[in-house]
Amino acid sequence: MLNPHPLGAASVVIVICGGIYINYARMFTQIFDTQHQISGIAVLFIIIVVFHPLSFAAYAF
Repeated sequence: MLNPHPLGAASVVIVICGGIYINYARMFTQIFDTQHQISGIAVLFIIIVVFHPLSFAAYAF
């Protein structure tokens, strides 16, 4: 007769929880990357709209 592994059920739970954790970590990194892209676009927009005309004005004087 085969003896069941002492961590049989626990190891299944650990693997499932590990998979859920990895999926949440992947989702978090995707959200973080999206926010970085949006903030990068916002910074570029501010540079073009605000600072670029100011540099032209400073150059004129």
